[in-house]
Amino acid sequence: CPGTTLVSVGDRESDLYELFQEAAADPKGPKLLVRAKHDRALKNEQHRLWETMQSRVPAGIQVLHVPRQGSRAARDAHLAIRYAAVGLEAPTGHKGPAIPVWVVMAQEQDTPPGVKPLEWMLLTTMPVTGIEEAIEKLRWYALRWGIEVWHRTLKSGCRIEKRQLGD
Repeated sequence: CPGTTLVSVGDRESDLYELFQEAAADPKGPKLLVRAKHDRALKNEQHRLWETMQSRVPAGIQVLHVPRQGSRAARDAHLAIRYAAVGLEAPTGHKGPAIPVWVVMAQEQDTPPGVKPLEWMLLTTMPVTGIEEAIEKLRWYALRWGIEVWHRTLKSGCRIEKRQLGD
């Protein structure tokens, strides 16, 4: 549709420098929202990604409903939100200028005893200039839970991988 922006949302397996390099080469192409796996070097920063973002003051708190999973009860997670524009330096073995991205870091506060706190470090090629845009990116990433349940249902419940079309 004209005026519609395509957004590719990916988990940590999508944290590939080449993916961001390709997105930077075509500013009119699809946009990325990827959960970071690597603690990357940043342009003009003394510290790497995680330490740089940890040093920032939270811009706000967002409540996110965490659905039940196995024996873990559902809960409302209170996430401290930090965001910043950074430049991802090329990793060892790659060449090229730093790639501009925006980072949204969400860390759960006051986690119940025995529960691992949520921590998401999201990298995006879409501008994040305010808390509202940061929260929007978190909500988009949280939609992955429903998609993962759907895929698990297809694989386990429907055994879709075992079904083959034939003649």
